[in-house]
Amino acid sequence: MTKNISIHLKNANTQKTFKIMKLIALFLTIGISISYAGNSYSQATTLSLNLKNKTVREVFREIEKNSEYIFLYNRETLDPERRVSINVEKETISNVLDKLFEETDNIYNVSDRQVYISRVEKLKQAEIAEPKQQKKTIQGIVVDQEGESIIGANIIEIGTTNGTVTDIDGRFTLQVENNAIIKISYIGYH
Repeated sequence: MTKNISIHLKNANTQKTFKIMKLIALFLTIGISISYAGNSYSQATTLSLNLKNKTVREVFREIEKNSEYIFLYNRETLDPERRVSINVEKETISNVLDKLFEETDNIYNVSDRQVYISRVEKLKQAEIAEPKQQKKTIQGIVVDQEGESIIGANIIEIGTTNGTVTDIDGRFTLQVENNAIIKISYIGYH
């Protein structure tokens, strides 16, 4: 009787194991098929255009008419009345837009069938008017009272996160602002 129970339990465990294995195989198959990376619309679609002295808006309309692309932009970021000429044969949307915006401050982002047009932010007037100060390079050796090199001493430009650490010979090199003050610290020393 105990032998029959033992065989029945072994069969039940084997059946349970096979069910689990089937489920794992099913989930792996589904996961692999979902994660398969196919070509998106923007990678697979090519455009041919031969337009002379047209507005950017007219170029967008022509692309929208011959494809499934939709252009989204703000009039403040793009001049839709700018005149352009474009001649491309079987080019991707990225290549077409690169040519269309090559001498402008406009950039684009293609998300499947939607094309978002924006503008590169210009530097602030103050940054342009006032050139940045040139940094200078300082070098040195950190030693203790006996003249022994200190390995791993911290050298920090005060008021910044700019810093470095001394090497095995106690040497350091650091680029700092012209009027910089540095602080040297090491555990056990002030």
